[in-house]
Amino acid sequence: MNKKLIRLTESDLHKIVKESVKEVLTETYNSDLYHFTNLEGIYGILKSNCLSLMLTGDDEYDDNDEAVCLSRTSNPYIGYCPDTKYDLIFRITLDTNKMSASIRGMKIKPWSMNNPRTTVSYWQGKKRFNTVSDYEERAYENISPLNKYCKGIDVFPFIRGEEFDEEQIKILNKLIKDFPEWNNYFNW
Repeated sequence: MNKKLIRLTESDLHKIVKESVKEVLTETYNSDLYHFTNLEGIYGILKSNCLSLMLTGDDEYDDNDEAVCLSRTSNPYIGYCPDTKYDLIFRITLDTNKMSASIRGMKIKPWSMNNPRTTVSYWQGKKRFNTVSDYEERAYENISPLNKYCKGIDVFPFIRGEEFDEEQIKILNKLIKDFPEWNNYFNW
């Protein structure tokens, strides 16, 4: 019986372990992510069927100056709340696993810096929302076609606890009429 000895140096062993760990362990976020927008934004998103990269203006905090801003929290009153003319907040729920598996080059990274957007906002004496960057994730590729990754679109009044008024209901009905292919995604 011929026995062969394999000699490994400490450096060889370190390299083998490092490559094995890199292959086996990959850190991914496996829960849903959310994108919040206003009425004007949702029209553009639904028309293009895409969440497009946008200039973030966060060059001093982030090496990439374009990203799709996402949130780990589903709460429309915590996280970034878009300015809205019609007092409506739209939340798009995204299937992160599908995005990571099928969008070439998709990178989703946490973005948690002590940045100027971390504030509390009040409107007419009522607390509207907190912006907390610790909930933010950033995607560095367009999310397209959106309908492939979208689980739902929820609509909320701008002030927590308020009901939709007649004008808002008309606006929402028109939105669904304008985009009938998205009808099954809406919840309000």
